[in-house]
Amino acid sequence: MKVEGYIICFPAMQDGAAGGVVYAPHTYSFGKTVTEAWIRFMNIHPNDFEWDRKQTHWIDRGYCVKEATLEVKL
Repeated sequence: MKVEGYIICFPAMQDGAAGGVVYAPHTYSFGKTVTEAWIRFMNIHPNDFEWDRKQTHWIDRGYCVKEATLEVKL
């Protein structure tokens, strides 16, 4: 069984040869929607008055949303 969704990733290191960034996932942040992934990562609800400030805080530090597939073997 496969579930498509999103996960929050952080920049783990710079790839010197390719000049890009290697991202590592926060596996506990998997959600079916982008908002659900951010809720699981930040542990607050979008109705919280600090949602925008906290989300911007993490995005400014290089955290981003990536598409992910969760596979469960039955």
